[in-house]
Amino acid sequence: MAEATGAGYAAAITGVANMMLGTAADAAYEAAYGQYYTAYTGMHNAANQKVAAEANIAAIRQEKIHTDVVISRNQDQAEARAKVAAAVSGTEGQSVNAAIYQTESNSSVARANNRKNMEQQIENQLAAVYQSQSTQLALDNPQINSINTGLNLASQFAPLVADKEYRAGFMDSVDSLFSSEAAGGDIEIN
Repeated sequence: MAEATGAGYAAAITGVANMMLGTAADAAYEAAYGQYYTAYTGMHNAANQKVAAEANIAAIRQEKIHTDVVISRNQDQAEARAKVAAAVSGTEGQSVNAAIYQTESNSSVARANNRKNMEQQIENQLAAVYQSQSTQLALDNPQINSINTGLNLASQFAPLVADKEYRAGFMDSVDSLFSSEAAGGDIEIN
């Protein structure tokens, strides 16, 4: 008897501890809503990733514009330095034109590299957007156990079918759908 009382006390203490800590409630909540909560948080995280990737795309495009402006400014400065150096040294002609051409060529290569870099970064961000959309779609509707749903539906419907008064009322309403009075007008439906 002492052991039963000790086990009872242990169970009571465990029950009180679970109640105070909320572990029993958490387990019940998890069992009831866990998959929906997990799906919701996953969809929320995927939406945040999508928004971040879209913002990154805008920032990448702005950075490309800024870098192109810097490249143009540097090219103009290099061309001006080449002209000043040619004027100070008293040279002109092909060597000056070659130096100017080289600055234009370097500027063109830098712009092309900047464009390729931007395109690659945007592709990476678009992949993140598409991945987050796929994640959102996959988590949009957590799978419901259709067998349990069917059994629950049948268990709720069975008492209605077994009730004679409900069955009679249901059959009368079905019959009234096909009677001539319900159809209205001159057409008689049999």
